[in-house]
Amino acid sequence: MYNEITPERKDELIDKLAQFLVKHEMTAPATLFLDTFKSLAWLGGFYATIFIEPFLPFYEKEGHELVRVLEKKENIEILLKKIEEIMEKKRNYEIKEKSKIKQENKKSKITNWIEKLKKKIK
Repeated sequence: MYNEITPERKDELIDKLAQFLVKHEMTAPATLFLDTFKSLAWLGGFYATIFIEPFLPFYEKEGHELVRVLEKKENIEILLKKIEEIMEKKRNYEIKEKSKIKQENKKSKITNWIEKLKKKIK
């Protein structure tokens, strides 16, 4: 029905799916599901095509491509690694933001303390 999926397109679809799963905080169930059934990927792709087929027109070409990409075990491995990579970046960002807020709060407390001290001295 569609042309062969290029490696660039495959990477784009996997990245898009990983971003979606992280954004909607679905990484734990997705990882559990993918780890459990990755050895049956070819079978899952076959059944996904049958059961999801009525809904794929809403996703047009992308839905069909995604099903074909996830039929291969190595692509599921890539997706799992991509999810881990994005989650690690997200965690690092959150840690930096918390540290930044903590530093700002600390500076604010010190500044307030200095201001109170100045008022007492006057």
